Amino acid sequence: MYWIRHLVGNGLRLLFHPTVLGRFALLGAFLRIEFKRKILVELCGRRLTSEHVFGQIIHFSDYSIFALVFGEVYLSGVYYFPTRVSAPLIIDGGANIGVSLAYFKTIYPGCRVLAFEPNERNFELLQRTVRANGWTNTEIYPFGLHRTAGEQWFFDYNGLPGSLSGGFWEPAEAGPAKSKTMVRTVRLSDYITEDVDLLKLDVEGSEMAILEDLMAAGKLERVRQIIGEYHHHVKPDEDRLGEFLSLLERAGFGYHLCAALPLPFPQRQAQNFM
Repeated sequence: MYWIRHLVGNGLRLLFHPTVLGRFALLGAFLRIEFKRKILVELCGRRLTSEHVFGQIIHFSDYSIFALVFGEVYLSGVYYFPTRVSAPLIIDGGANIGVSLAYFKTIYPGCRVLAFEPNERNFELLQRTVRANGWTNTEIYPFGLHRTAGEQWFFDYNGLPGSLSGGFWEPAEAGPAKSKTMVRTVRLSDYITEDVDLLKLDVEGSEMAILEDLMAAGKLERVRQIIGEYHHHVKPDEDRLGEFLSLLERAGFGYHLCAALPLPFPQRQAQNFM
């Protein structure tokens, strides 16, 4: 029953809300992916490791995780941004396996992209996706973004490539980790040499450190738009949302917040804001 409600709910929402990709085209892609996931993967046990989405090829290791990320990126349109530039410069912090890149390359085929993904297995899939599509003006880096350059432990809390559950949080803060690897971190400010049309941040808790680096280096003023996720209460006793928003205000940004919050409000539990 949940799957039927999922199909009907998203189908109706797509039919009655315009999208830059076309409501019927997006509805068709959504239904195709969902039926393949339910019938071929779940019922027939087939292992599918790539999918065509609006002319782009996306490689992954788990179809169900791909379907979930497809919904988060494409159905919501969360990463759509307006621009009058024919070849906007996009920085993708936390590129994962490349679903967000495929979306950007679909809505703005001439865009230039700098993408960062520290998870080794995710980065391998990201490389395959970039090569399979022959994307030009696309640079990908196997680094994590943080306040300083160096090395840090990166914790994987799910164990499946493509899942949105890895970061620099200590296991004591986020629960038991499946694995940990030492990854290289870089300062995003070192990579900004011109105006950036969009900074996309899905960095699982490192967003404050990244913006502090950009602010200190005088590079935040070179960013025109930011779409990102803020992770609140990853550390249950840490409350820095006001500080995060104040940093944006000092840099001249206006902002809009979107969050799904259960009622009554949870205490000291992790919350994600877009």
